Amino acid sequence: MFNYYHPLTIRDVVNALEALRHVQRPYGDNEGDAINHPDVYADLPTHTQQAVDLAWRYVREYCCHIDGAINSRSVTLLKKHGYQIHLGPNQYDPMLIAGVITVGDWNLDLSDETAD
Repeated sequence: MFNYYHPLTIRDVVNALEALRHVQRPYGDNEGDAINHPDVYADLPTHTQQAVDLAWRYVREYCCHIDGAINSRSVTLLKKHGYQIHLGPNQYDPMLIAGVITVGDWNLDLSDETAD
């Protein structure tokens, strides 16, 4: 049986992130909100929402090991490509990941969803 899994490369991640660079901020009081914040995300066109989802998934898959640990080499490589990224365990629940990456004027929240 063949394994068709193609591991993500830095180029895959950068391409997904760059698709977000020139997204226009929707009208409303959302200045400073991440592109995947519910108030912003809901007002984005479907194709842009898909680009946001892809970027989030790629960064998380690239920067996190399968066991949930942070891959510090991947984080460092993204920094070397000019991205501001902070990724680590959640302050209140170390089993969850918290973080953000900046692309142009946008932040992409990389945090796990929590049941508040």
